[in-house]
Amino acid sequence: MAVLRGSVELVIPICERPASKSTPLAKLLRWRSQSRHKASSISTALSELDGGPDSSELLTELEWLLDDAVEKCGRGDRDDLDQERNDTLAGHGEIFLRASLEELEQGWKERIDRRRPFQYVTGSSHWRDLVLGVQEGVLIPRPETKQLIDLAAAAMDGNSELARGVWVDLGTGSGAIAIGIARLLDGRGSVIAVDASEVAIAVAEANARRYKLQEAVTLVKGSWLTPLRDEAGKLSGIVSNPPYIPSRNLGRLQAEVGKHEPICALDGGVDGIDHLAEICQGACWALKSGGFLALETDGGEQAQTVAKILSDKPFEDIKVVKDFAEMSRFVTAFHT
Repeated sequence: MAVLRGSVELVIPICERPASKSTPLAKLLRWRSQSRHKASSISTALSELDGGPDSSELLTELEWLLDDAVEKCGRGDRDDLDQERNDTLAGHGEIFLRASLEELEQGWKERIDRRRPFQYVTGSSHWRDLVLGVQEGVLIPRPETKQLIDLAAAAMDGNSELARGVWVDLGTGSGAIAIGIARLLDGRGSVIAVDASEVAIAVAEANARRYKLQEAVTLVKGSWLTPLRDEAGKLSGIVSNPPYIPSRNLGRLQAEVGKHEPICALDGGVDGIDHLAEICQGACWALKSGGFLALETDGGEQAQTVAKILSDKPFEDIKVVKDFAEMSRFVTAFHT
């Protein structure tokens, strides 16, 4: 199910659709059993191949898919699905769905056979305490990226003036970072979310509306800071998770990523540093004195390289910050 937003077909997440479909409970349960069997047969083959999901993860995803799709079972809710025999014997054998059984069958087939990302199957991604719409053409927000919001919050705690200014999320994708920052600002400041992709702009705009933040988040189409020349020297913060994977490593990515997510959101050039370096250069003229910069990197040596780039520019208090897996992942700095 989709709606047209400009020239973009915007996918409606399964969890937000009306329960306008129905199917016999026994039929759904047969499909569920067959799908569980197929997921179980994967064992660890995909994880050993390229770090893909194992059977346990796939079985969990299958239940999440049903959580999104099932409105109610017989007289009860989704939790009663395992009481199918009682429901059927009681004569309550019809189940109401937000997606047809045929769509669920096709989506799960693509998940297993084509390695289509689960978030694209459901049309949504859980990130921090948000449920965001996502679809092909937009990068799925990563768990580690959540930490950028925490780093921005810490910067605002250290200087409350930053919370009353304009922040920018470069390469916004689904709008996850922009929405996270806007919620921190809580009406005191505003966010500009920039992306070169028309699909990303449409998805991010829809997600901002989903959380009633359309007045706080302005969407701008363009490449990095190029469309924001009028904001020179005015920005309180720049936050970005840009493409940073070295081009030579793209072929080694997990199939869910390399075969389905937009390459333009992954490819960071020969050494993965192209976009990071451009943002560092632009931040020199875009940030005001005391303005905050936070970047996600590929970690390790790349993070150190970004820190070195900033050390040769008008920045201070430059830090390389570890993620929750203890990898040196983020680089933060303040404009002098």
